[in-house]
Amino acid sequence: MRGLRGEFHDDERVELAQRQRRGEELAYIPSESEALLALGRVNALLSRVVAEKNGISQATLDHDATVIESHKKQALRHYKGGRGYQPSVVYWCEADQVLGGELDRACSVELCSNATA
Repeated sequence: MRGLRGEFHDDERVELAQRQRRGEELAYIPSESEALLALGRVNALLSRVVAEKNGISQATLDHDATVIESHKKQALRHYKGGRGYQPSVVYWCEADQVLGGELDRACSVELCSNATA
């Protein structure tokens, strides 16, 4: 999957989102590329097919994020006092299926925990 990162990641979108932060904001969310939007459409279609094929009519979603300690210099400070990342996953319980996740540095604890609502 690492080879596909370039298909979905766009440094220009990330830099634009970083520049658009206000004041002391640390969090940012880049706009989605066309490739990422297309992947989302495929994921939605797959989820509909899984529901239809398995007779599933409801969805209980479990959204979980866990602190992963890291000593890499790119890792940011997290709320427990160390350095690391906080990958996030959305799991569809009835289908036993992961619907999506955020595994990049942009979801580090420092950035996400300081986001404004």
